[in-house]
Amino acid sequence: MSQRLRKLLLLLANQAIRKGMARGRTCMMIKITPQVGSYEYETQEDRSAPRIRVAIPGCLRPAGGKRLVTNTRDISLSGFAAIAIARLQPGTTCWLTLADMPALEAEIVWWEGGVVGCAFKQMLEPSTLKFLLERWG
Repeated sequence: MSQRLRKLLLLLANQAIRKGMARGRTCMMIKITPQVGSYEYETQEDRSAPRIRVAIPGCLRPAGGKRLVTNTRDISLSGFAAIAIARLQPGTTCWLTLADMPALEAEIVWWEGGVVGCAFKQMLEPSTLKFLLERWG
């Protein structure tokens, strides 16, 4: 479930609860559970994935955009920061390609001053992170 849809559903549920309470009614509660393995789920489990400073050359391709040559500045099991001179819109899906590996799907979380921060759609396997650090760390 996308983060925007989740926020909209929570907003609607909260509004329904407030209206029902104001009228003396009870409301049904809706629990939205993130998909197991998703970034959102895993960060609820452990929000402290350490970032490791690196300089890994690669390519970043936002959905519907051109491939950008980049340099990854830090990486963790849950995401990365990389150089991105062009402004990239938060919420956009992107793919990061590093070191002869298949592209890693991520979502742009923020862009500021030529640096983009992204959250992996599926957290990296520790062995994948170890491989990258052994090669580039």
